[in-house]
Amino acid sequence: MSKAVFLGTPCYGHIEVTLGLVHELVKLGEQLLYYNNSSFQSLIEKTGCTFRDYRVDYGELGKLQSVKTAQKRSRGLDNLVGMIDLSIEENEAMYANIVQEIRDEKPDYILYDTFRYIGKRIADELDIPAVSTIPIFVYNKKFSYYYPELYLSK
Repeated sequence: MSKAVFLGTPCYGHIEVTLGLVHELVKLGEQLLYYNNSSFQSLIEKTGCTFRDYRVDYGELGKLQSVKTAQKRSRGLDNLVGMIDLSIEENEAMYANIVQEIRDEKPDYILYDTFRYIGKRIADELDIPAVSTIPIFVYNKKFSYYYPELYLSK
């Protein structure tokens, strides 16, 4: 079978939606390496894949506490810009830590969460296929209370 790399985002909402897919790929005989933050290791390993840590020191990067830090900065559209900024920094740190390791593994394809755009970048560098997963949440009325400027017009 094939060898694949999955680059996940260290948030429950991004991981849990991929576990069924990852488990099925492993059951089909795919050799799968799943990169994420070590706090999610046991959850990911239950699928039967091999866990790999991004080895990103969030303390060293200072402001990188992912969405929580961005949300503390502000609300609404400024919050989205802050999250994008943090995501870029986070991706670059992860890329530096894992790119050579992935090259050495010689995967047949890469799966990556939409927030881990480095998956496409690495796949292009290795000239292998890549597929992005895009988790979606169900909108409800409560969201408009937390971020009214995103959902309601004036």
